[in-house]
Amino acid sequence: MNRKIESPFRQLMYVLDTARGIVLNTLFVLFMLMLLFAIVALGALGRDTGVEIWPGSALRVAPVGLLVEEFSGQPVERALNRALGDGIPEVRHRDLLDAIDGGAKDERIAALVLDLDGLMGGGPAMYQELAEAVERFRAAGKKVIAVGDYFEQGPYYVASHADEIVMHPMGLVFVTGYGAFYNYYKEALDHLDVDWNVFHAGQYKSYGEPFTRRNMSEAAKRANAAYLEDLWRIYREGVEAARGLEPGTVDAYVKSIGAETSGDFAQHALEYGLVDALAQPDEVEHHIAELVGGGNGEVLDYRYVDFEPYVQQLHAARMLRSGGKAKVAVLVAEGTIVEGEQPPGVIGSDSLVRQIRHLRDDASVRAVVVRVNSGGGSAFASEVIRRELEQLQAAGKPVVVSMGAVAASGGYWMSMNADEIWAQPTTITGSIGVVAMFPTFERTLDRIGVHTDGVGTTPLAGQFRLDRTLGEDARRALQSSVDHLYGVFVDKVSAARGLEPEFTREIAQGRVWSGTDALEHGLVDSLGGIRQAVEAAARLAGVDQYGVFYLEPELSFFDRLMIDLFQSVAPRFAAGTTRHASVMKLPLVRQLAVELERLQLFNDPRGVYALCLCEPF
Repeated sequence: MNRKIESPFRQLMYVLDTARGIVLNTLFVLFMLMLLFAIVALGALGRDTGVEIWPGSALRVAPVGLLVEEFSGQPVERALNRALGDGIPEVRHRDLLDAIDGGAKDERIAALVLDLDGLMGGGPAMYQELAEAVERFRAAGKKVIAVGDYFEQGPYYVASHADEIVMHPMGLVFVTGYGAFYNYYKEALDHLDVDWNVFHAGQYKSYGEPFTRRNMSEAAKRANAAYLEDLWRIYREGVEAARGLEPGTVDAYVKSIGAETSGDFAQHALEYGLVDALAQPDEVEHHIAELVGGGNGEVLDYRYVDFEPYVQQLHAARMLRSGGKAKVAVLVAEGTIVEGEQPPGVIGSDSLVRQIRHLRDDASVRAVVVRVNSGGGSAFASEVIRRELEQLQAAGKPVVVSMGAVAASGGYWMSMNADEIWAQPTTITGSIGVVAMFPTFERTLDRIGVHTDGVGTTPLAGQFRLDRTLGEDARRALQSSVDHLYGVFVDKVSAARGLEPEFTREIAQGRVWSGTDALEHGLVDSLGGIRQAVEAAARLAGVDQYGVFYLEPELSFFDRLMIDLFQSVAPRFAAGTTRHASVMKLPLVRQLAVELERLQLFNDPRGVYALCLCEPF
């Protein structure tokens, strides 16, 4: 054959052969992926949602992660992060409550084992609600044992309500009291030649102070000390009552930690009555096995069920029981309040409005409970949400707000018109005030030789540039906007809560209150948790038989498929995730994470915010 003809022919055959290989390999990969997905799907669809529980078992509650009202981020993203051992694990507050309350009624559950070493974050009100659930479990005539290598302040409050607390001989009960300590950036900003302009309304509105001061103002110290003392009083009285200790024991213990010279803090806690016994883990397991029976020894030597699969079973059973009944819907609003569509863990005005309208149009929903856990955010977005909740009420559906750890500033703004507001005694609320911040970097740019100049058609043109000194007209406009919105805030609170405007102005001023003080001042209606709020909503709706459901994002079949796939491999990476999570136990890290997230989310069209600097660490 002529080489001139043969060469192109061979090249053509080579191209065809290569193409055939690519197509076949692609089809093979697609087939394998489809087969894998089919296997996972069949497993997901065919898997029994129940969990085998032997009669006389212990319910083991050993959560690991940040205590939250709602998981943050999208479900598939969370599952992927967990599978990769990335991100910070989270524990839903309501899952712990449901598990403990479900175990109290379950004849198969004989005891509750609390292992709270891995639980972090949250707030005093959330731990107080968990402690109340433990009390209900005990009231059912069942034993509660709290075990741990060590106990931090929040988890210890829950553990103190157990029948028995057993700690490792090298452990520590780390109770130090509440404090509000923040980083102040004024000097650092001066070094960088950054001008951080802050405008506020309310004598105690301290959110902008870290950017304009080197320390906390006297007004902020007075206000913070007042609510912190209230929280600490409730904490120590709760622990002492639960443990049967003499009044003043907790304060004496805290003071004695600094004077302890032996270094044996476990024995120190035992002597003060904060724990009942010191024991090694194997001794603890043997002790629990004497109560509920021995296990198979693969993980623990006593018979138990973990709270996560148990609560999944409870939720599945609850969905079946609620079919055809009137519904009380629970809508979670947690995080910074901003405009637009936002993922779970951030309160987006558009996202929440869409959910509220869905509940308004659902004829089976007779009442709505909004679980608020937020230190505020955009004043504009807060008003949009408040108005939509008002429209829900106008449609004949009662709205009850259940405040979590924090429901202040914008969190209070969106809540104020509810038919009833429930808070825990240790909920942080109020902070009725407004702040605006506008940084400029003209001096920073000047240092590196960048200058700004030009002309405008009006005196106001160019005054709101970040690379120019904030003009006097712009300053007056911002302060005027802040003062106006503060007046709107105060007037709306007065009208919604039936308070005299003069009285509202007196208790507003950006001041933070505990739930107890908020009740006294008329800012909330009752003290209690999510259970009481749901019961109140059903009462207002006039329904006796009802199902309770949490409104959550609907997942497509593919989403569920991917979540199942990722979750199947997640346990292999659990240790890595736990290591990453440990850094979040540092208050400084949590504080910086919260502030950085807020600064990134700020998008109020007027640049005016109802924000609270009020998380106790």
